[in-house]
Amino acid sequence: MSLDSKKPTELDAEIGARIRSRRKALKMNQTELGLAAGVSYQQVVKYEQGANRAASAALVAFASALSVHVGYFFGEELSADYEESAIMRFIHSPEGVELNEAYTRLDDDKRRMVLGIVEDMGALHSRLGTANGVHSENRACM
Repeated sequence: MSLDSKKPTELDAEIGARIRSRRKALKMNQTELGLAAGVSYQQVVKYEQGANRAASAALVAFASALSVHVGYFFGEELSADYEESAIMRFIHSPEGVELNEAYTRLDDDKRRMVLGIVEDMGALHSRLGTANGVHSENRACM
């Protein structure tokens, strides 16, 4: 295989299949993924079919939109360590500490309500791909 070939290869088809598989696992459609990754719906279709070669910048955008490490597209599996390290980084961040301290002051009913709200926001973020799940103009409302 020549590196300067513009023709899609078997690897491009494998990468496309992984993009499609992860998108479906997240219950996203191709339009939503395209919006989140900054490409057209048609480009998503072509990448998933292996008809187009994905540049490194596109793979980084897809990885971000699909909440995976770029290595996922080359056969690295999602690991509990990768997901756990992201969770631990957040827990130890100033926002994570503040959130946990405030959460522990709530009674059980209010904790369940807060958890439901956060889960709904997370689902919306996954579908829309918005930065940090909240538009900056809405932060004051929270």
